[in-house]
Amino acid sequence: MENAGTPASEPAVQLIELGRRKDYRVCKDSLDPRGWLVRTADDREIGNITDLVIDELGLTVRYLVGSYIGSKRRVLLPVGFARLDARARVVHLDFITRQDLQRLPDYGGLPISAEQTLDLESALTLREPPARDSVIVRRDSLSAD
Repeated sequence: MENAGTPASEPAVQLIELGRRKDYRVCKDSLDPRGWLVRTADDREIGNITDLVIDELGLTVRYLVGSYIGSKRRVLLPVGFARLDARARVVHLDFITRQDLQRLPDYGGLPISAEQTLDLESALTLREPPARDSVIVRRDSLSAD
């Protein structure tokens, strides 16, 4: 059965946390940054990577889950913002400062809503999220004044 909003030629993205799925693992020739330290652009150590959020259909990592030192706060870090240093076992966020990370929304687990994705993108790009007012209105909710 097809999703009404997704064309048959485009499968929907299915995100999963790698740590919760024992039927997947990181390939032996690829880096697995879980447990590695995270350093910001201003060279601050802020925590470590606790999990990977992967696209189950594309078998690619979409996000790193970062946990703050001394806190239960977790955030999503898009893979494109991270540089992995295998020798030092450090994830460098070359374009993100500690202050930038404070703007990131907390990560409470999957699924990630479209609103959460927009909040994450706007926190990293410093652009205001688009208006969230509906552009579609049900006909029966319109009143003829």
